[in-house]
Amino acid sequence: MPALIANLDYSNSEVRRYAAIALGEIGPNANQAVPSLEKELLTDTSVHPRRAAAEALAKIGDTSAIPTLVEVLDDSDIAIQAAEAVGVLAKQDFPDLGGPGYELNEEHVPLIVIAARKWWEAEGQYQEWSQP
Repeated sequence: MPALIANLDYSNSEVRRYAAIALGEIGPNANQAVPSLEKELLTDTSVHPRRAAAEALAKIGDTSAIPTLVEVLDDSDIAIQAAEAVGVLAKQDFPDLGGPGYELNEEHVPLIVIAARKWWEAEGQYQEWSQP
C-alpha cells in the first residue's frame, strides 16, 4: 500500500491513475490512502487520475472524504464521478446513480451533480463526517 500511495505523486499521469484504481480495488482496507486520494482529487492537473481518485474514495467507503468530493462538484471534468462518490458514501439514491447515462438540466448540468449539491446543502454541511 505505501508504494501505491507514493505513486499518486509520480510524474506520469497514467501511473497516478492506476495507483488510484488499485487503491480503490483494495477497498476499505486502503483507508490510510484517503488523504492522498483527496490531495490527488484537489491538486492533480490531469483529469483521469482525478476521476480515478473520486471512484477510489467511494470504494474505500470513508465518509470523511465527502466534504472534499463536494468541493469538486463545480469542476465539470470530474463532477459526475464526485457526485457518484458522494451518493455512495452518503447512501443517497441520486438520479442516474448506476445508470447508463446522465440527464442534463437546461443549463447542461448533470442531474446527479445537482442532486448531490442539494443534498449537501440540506444535509451534509450540518453533519460531522468521520470514519464510519
